[in-house]
Amino acid sequence: VLSFYNADEALEAIERYVEVLMERGAHGPAMSLVFHFSLDNFATEETLQSLINAHEYTLAQEFSRLRPALRRTTIELCIAQGEREHAGLRQAYKTTVEFELEDEYPKTRLAYYMSTIRRMIVKGQYEAALKRAGSEEELQEWVIRSLTEIGELGYAAEYAARCGLEYVCDQEELERALMERKETYL
Repeated sequence: VLSFYNADEALEAIERYVEVLMERGAHGPAMSLVFHFSLDNFATEETLQSLINAHEYTLAQEFSRLRPALRRTTIELCIAQGEREHAGLRQAYKTTVEFELEDEYPKTRLAYYMSTIRRMIVKGQYEAALKRAGSEEELQEWVIRSLTEIGELGYAAEYAARCGLEYVCDQEELERALMERKETYL
């Protein structure tokens, strides 16, 4: 049983406990207390940065939902994190959509889709990558460029033709890539 002499003493104990939880990496329980008790001392950019550094993107979005002044900061921190990992870009895009900030962050969607396409191509999901690009020419070009970078010239040329885009590459290399593909799969 906990007992305190007054409300200020109880609040101080809760805040210390939240700090301990954050230091230990127990972000979920810590943020539950912050939300439940409306602990304004934790409504800071530092707390938000801590959540994002710990890859607690859902908590960061919830935090910014309750602290509207930090919504733009959430997006910017997620974009910065996205330079190192895909999940940051995914959360930046989700946050821009949820808070209707697409006009302020127009490149967030493009960066997220390009990252998604890159991941698909690395996994060998070329058709899925092209489908994700849809009819958006910049993303179609990204698919083709990504395929070229990993040496899949045959697929790059085929997809460029299907999308009605010009594809320029060394014809000998392209023919060699097509022959290798034909020998491998036929």
